[in-house]
Amino acid sequence: MAHTIVGVFDAYSEAGKAVDKLVNGGISRDAITVHTTEDDLSIADEARAQNVDVPLPTTEFTGSRGALKVLERIERFFDGVFRDDDKPEDTEHYLEAARRGCTVITVNVDDDAHVQTICRTLWEAGAVDLEERVSHWRTTGYTGFRRGAPVYTQEEAEAERRVFLSRRGTAKPEFKQDRVRAYPRRALE
Repeated sequence: MAHTIVGVFDAYSEAGKAVDKLVNGGISRDAITVHTTEDDLSIADEARAQNVDVPLPTTEFTGSRGALKVLERIERFFDGVFRDDDKPEDTEHYLEAARRGCTVITVNVDDDAHVQTICRTLWEAGAVDLEERVSHWRTTGYTGFRRGAPVYTQEEAEAERRVFLSRRGTAKPEFKQDRVRAYPRRALE
């Protein structure tokens, strides 16, 4: 069965290393999509050459149009994977993660053989536990993704991560299959 595997990373650089590990492990680069609102334009040319969504820099007020377009592309991506009646709640959390400065990697595979390996590779490369992160966001008032909400600046994203790590500690939990999500893909009718 075909799957879409999703990993969330605190920084574009971590996501880039994860992509390298996947490709070196035999996963086709064409099967991997990187979605980021990263505002470091020094990575833009390299990222665009690798088919990565990189927007214009964010502003301190509403986020750039480019960053907001990245969120729209992520939303359309998940709309293409799931029908409205079977879309998991997690899809909105991925949008929220990108809004808060995280980089989201999606990997499409056509069979079950690589799912576990890809999930483990993403986790070991630095993927965050989305459930744990959402739990933290809820302590600060998060109730779900809001379209049009301001995209975090790099400084805001880093400040939030520092608060999260100060509460949780720096020790990362051990790998469990559900920490990096794999979703069965069905043909849309």
